[in-house]
Amino acid sequence: MPFYMTVDGGGTKLIAILFNERYELVSCGRGKGINPNFDTLDSIAQTMRDCVEECLSGYDGITIETLYICMPGPHELYAETVQSKAQVNNVISLGEGLMSTLAAIQKTTGYMALAGTGSGVCYVNGDRVRHKGGWGGLLGDQGSGFIIGRDGLFAVVQAYENWGPKTRLYDLLMEAWNLDHIHEILPKVYRAKSYRYVIASVAPLVSKAAKEGDRVCVRILERAGEDMAAQMIALIREVGLHGDIFPTGGVWKGCRIMYDVFCDRIYSEYPQANIRLPVFEPVIGGVVRNAMGDRDSLDEETIIHLSNKFSEYLYKTNW
Repeated sequence: MPFYMTVDGGGTKLIAILFNERYELVSCGRGKGINPNFDTLDSIAQTMRDCVEECLSGYDGITIETLYICMPGPHELYAETVQSKAQVNNVISLGEGLMSTLAAIQKTTGYMALAGTGSGVCYVNGDRVRHKGGWGGLLGDQGSGFIIGRDGLFAVVQAYENWGPKTRLYDLLMEAWNLDHIHEILPKVYRAKSYRYVIASVAPLVSKAAKEGDRVCVRILERAGEDMAAQMIALIREVGLHGDIFPTGGVWKGCRIMYDVFCDRIYSEYPQANIRLPVFEPVIGGVVRNAMGDRDSLDEETIIHLSNKFSEYLYKTNW
């Protein structure tokens, strides 16, 4: 029986899935982030080895007909790592935009609004991509977990020093980070191996405070939604509106406020737009690509089948 593998890597995680010709989940492997802008090559290589070892445990020596790879790190290194454990007949590299579009809407054309640790928007038309954003936390990434977390920390400091409004986030942060005094956030952030991920980890606390009615955090999320919409509108003005718009990335999952503001702003400019939540997490893009064959979309029956077989990889919000 032929086997296939799809892998999705990014700044916070690496996920690999082994599946068969009946589109059934066989096994999976996971690892931490593998972004070469923030992680060393040695660390990336070890993460890849651990992920492949987990995914192929008990399947050494099998033949993988096609390996679908999407990651900012070295694709060749991952392929070589898999080839050390199995025979790989074909390697297909998928860009982040196409991988996410395939997984989200089971089409090859669409508009992605990514809000994870970083952020950006893009128009995908097969292998062609038009992109805005993604400049990193120091130069951009508006709407990302990093910027939301950073703004949350700003608000906590301002509240503590009495030159900003009080916020529920103060107590949530003290509890989540197990702090005795607010000044302990300094070593927590500045001595971290990756302050980027530490700061982004505050974003879920911002969402929690906003759900409890904290106006400071509500405004942070509203601004994030406005910023993501502004980037998307600028993109649509350049390329036209030719497909569905979908958010993706972990930030949206806890931020209904952000999503609603994003949608309202898009609809105010493009009332005919179709904004929809993703069906699957991006890693399933390789499964969808395989199931499509030469087509540019999937029929409903196949989508239902994949939803049943890969249910743990359905895109779920906690709204």
